[in-house]
Amino acid sequence: MAKTTLYEKRSRELRNSVVSGIVFSLLLTLLLIIVVANGFFLIKIEVNKTSMLPTVLDGDIVYADKYRKPNYGDIVIISGEESSWIIKRVIAMEGDTVMIKGGYVYLKKSGEDDFFELQEKYLNKSVKTPCRIGADYNESATFNVGEKEIFYLGDNRTVSVDSRSDFGNCTESQIVGVVTEWSIKVKGVSTAINKFLSGIFGGQKSN
Repeated sequence: MAKTTLYEKRSRELRNSVVSGIVFSLLLTLLLIIVVANGFFLIKIEVNKTSMLPTVLDGDIVYADKYRKPNYGDIVIISGEESSWIIKRVIAMEGDTVMIKGGYVYLKKSGEDDFFELQEKYLNKSVKTPCRIGADYNESATFNVGEKEIFYLGDNRTVSVDSRSDFGNCTESQIVGVVTEWSIKVKGVSTAINKFLSGIFGGQKSN
């Protein structure tokens, strides 16, 4: 077996150093872009609820686009009562009808005649959606989505308080922003960086 020469060892160390430097620079650049963008078209949100498990964890930091219009399956920030914000997922929109039956969610889109079962890949396979109207549980129920309204659910279906509850549907004007897909993918890194900086400079927790 050939021995590694001193030259090869130093070359490998140099390559590793360069790669580490590039990765650090990219992360720093991304952070600077986020810092600059924050307040212009992005909103930084620190989640302090468990209704979106396992997609978003309690304490995760994500970013929402203030100007993006919500669509089916999007994670959104909704302004609730007393200026509180909640994080949920868009299930149905204006003119749609939602049916929950046997732990599954079915959707009939506006103008269509038939329901189809939602393929919710973001949920754990064992997760069922309880059929709830307010505080009461039923075998099945349907929910109509009115003009400029949105029907929303949390991914953690057994604990989430959402459109199945007395809250009902939200209006489009209550959508504060749509959580970006990239912020979900890098939430571990962005959360760690933001909490590190908050520990140095201080910071305020968002709802």
